[in-house]
Amino acid sequence: MTQTQLLIYQKTEGRVPLASWLSRQSRQVQNKTVAIITLLKERGHGLRRPHADYLANGIWELRVIVGRVHHRILYCYVGKRVVLLTHAITKTNKVPAKEIQKAARFRDEFKKDPKAHACSLEALL
Repeated sequence: MTQTQLLIYQKTEGRVPLASWLSRQSRQVQNKTVAIITLLKERGHGLRRPHADYLANGIWELRVIVGRVHHRILYCYVGKRVVLLTHAITKTNKVPAKEIQKAARFRDEFKKDPKAHACSLEALL
């Protein structure tokens, strides 16, 4: 099976919101997040519940549950690539609409200028 190319959204000034968030998390959250991202890289569009699900407006979520906290990595598909956009944390099963809208903004910025907004997966690892 061919692995999916994963990229991470990067702001114009070079900050990578997802990497900043992940670096502040516990080792348990970091390890589980990396494991789920690895599954996405291996399975691409084939990754589904309980690990991934479609939200709205072209935005998908990776589900990282540690204890009672639901960590979500919001991502999208751009061509054959997966772009990890941002994160959301919720204690319920529903991602707030404002987080989905933020992810959609990041996706649109990425599509307009992929070179300026792409960071390699190694930024997380």
